[in-house]
Amino acid sequence: MSTTTQPAQTKAATAKTVRISERTDESLTSRAANAPAPQLQALNPFLHIYDPTATIEGSSSGSGHDASTLTTQQQALPLQHPRSKAHLPSQVAGVRAPAVILLFGFMDGPLRIMLKYASQYLARFPSSFLILQLSTGTGFLADQGTRSGRMQKVVSLLERAQDRAEARRALRRQIRSVERRAGERSLDSDEQRRLRKLKKHQQQRKNSMSMSQSQSSLSLSTSGLTHSVSTDSVLSSSSGGEGGGSGVWDEDEEDEAETDESYLPAEERTPSGLLIHSFSDGGGRNLWALLNELSSAYQAQGQQRNSRLPFVRGNIFDSSPGLQNPTTSSIAFTMPLVKRYPRWIVWIARISVWWYVRLALWWRVYVQRQPTDSQRMRAALNSPLKWAWGWKSSTEQEVEEGVEGLGKIVQQQQGGSGGGGGGGGAGRPFMQIPPRLYLYSKGDVLIPWKRVEEHAQDAARIQLPGLRVEAELIVQEQADGGNGDGTSGVQAAAKAGAVDAELAKWAALSAKFDSSFSSPHDGNKKDGARRPPHASSPRAQERAGVRLVRWEKAPHCDIGRHDLSGYWASVDEWLKGV
Repeated sequence: MSTTTQPAQTKAATAKTVRISERTDESLTSRAANAPAPQLQALNPFLHIYDPTATIEGSSSGSGHDASTLTTQQQALPLQHPRSKAHLPSQVAGVRAPAVILLFGFMDGPLRIMLKYASQYLARFPSSFLILQLSTGTGFLADQGTRSGRMQKVVSLLERAQDRAEARRALRRQIRSVERRAGERSLDSDEQRRLRKLKKHQQQRKNSMSMSQSQSSLSLSTSGLTHSVSTDSVLSSSSGGEGGGSGVWDEDEEDEAETDESYLPAEERTPSGLLIHSFSDGGGRNLWALLNELSSAYQAQGQQRNSRLPFVRGNIFDSSPGLQNPTTSSIAFTMPLVKRYPRWIVWIARISVWWYVRLALWWRVYVQRQPTDSQRMRAALNSPLKWAWGWKSSTEQEVEEGVEGLGKIVQQQQGGSGGGGGGGGAGRPFMQIPPRLYLYSKGDVLIPWKRVEEHAQDAARIQLPGLRVEAELIVQEQADGGNGDGTSGVQAAAKAGAVDAELAKWAALSAKFDSSFSSPHDGNKKDGARRPPHASSPRAQERAGVRLVRWEKAPHCDIGRHDLSGYWASVDEWLKGV
């Protein structure tokens, strides 16, 4: 990675300027960009899936079937891949494939655009189940109950994908067991005797480690909820129950040990977890609705995690989240009109929307004294309670890795890194919300870049409470200077042709009459002026789970086209840490 450092264009901070592009396999990105768009199965006009385990019977040559004999569902599957791809490993070195990739499109984002992102993900993780949920203007304006109802189908798809991932994991365990036993039978008597002695020695060593840890119960705390995990229970699960102390290697116990894939390279392990990638506030609204649906079910079940839902590996915010104001709303809702109607009609529509939103926000904030939907969404995305259904029990993932993995967690929890302010015993070992990656631009006329950074700073503090950790900022483009208010980025993008000049003019003009409508309820303002993110210390960067990657001139939700290699290299680099 080539790295240069320059003064940042924000107040009282220096941000490191890092060009992430050469370290990752750019050929993978370029191949995916030039490949035909993947053909996803359409469950409805706004919900599409890719199932790697699906096959089209008779699609191979000489099968005796033709396209006319295929069902509508089969014809919608990717014809260029007639065989199941569930066995293929991750194509990104050092990254375990997610079991599920969930994409939330931006408002009125066409399918053809979103397929470009799906294509990149499927090129990287061909064995992952992919869900694409599109967003519309009417859906954006729908009430929260309506949006949550639409998410029930997504929840059922998540459960279906997790069931298949678990089935693949079980099948792989059986295959490894068969291969191991076949390999042992091929050994001569002396080699088999040495192997039995080695197994006995390993089991005795494991028992002694477990006995030394069994003197105290391991207390694992997340989001204020304490899970007490007895070492005896861990011992019994990893050493065959009552026979654990005998030093005899039990075959059932050995089968259980086959669940551990830590000896495999990350890219060859069974796909695991959920990766969420949302675009703009249209995608953010759908993600908010999903969190409401899942967190409500989680609370209704007595905070018992649904094992049929995958763990959250992390989530990516592309050009999001913003904070609603008349200017951004007038631009967002009139964008579909630009190519259909004369410019003067578009301007009239923008002025009308601007006044409507201004009055609506004024009524909501100053008369009803309620937070806006935008403020509620921003708060929900940073709420540990909203993520508890798939993140709070992340300790279970570590227990999967065996006693040694659990011991590492406890060591970090009880003694590790000791920073910070006292109080409370073992400290806070786990992140309260999943890791984050924010991809955004100063040239975005819809989502002010400062609002994104404010949200990321809040996320970093909530993620590791009690620690002075800030979001890591990576700048992908050289800044051209300016006053730091964000207008310089929009103007630079307009000069470069990345943003429509008339659109930039409208944004600059209408913003002069905007008000944020945030004073009564916006938590972002409670601390006054916020410090911008900057390059933190190496130790803080190592612990931080929030990363910002910023461009200077990229237009809204078009960073991937503006800087294809830099965009996906940033994603790949971040995925190596989650």
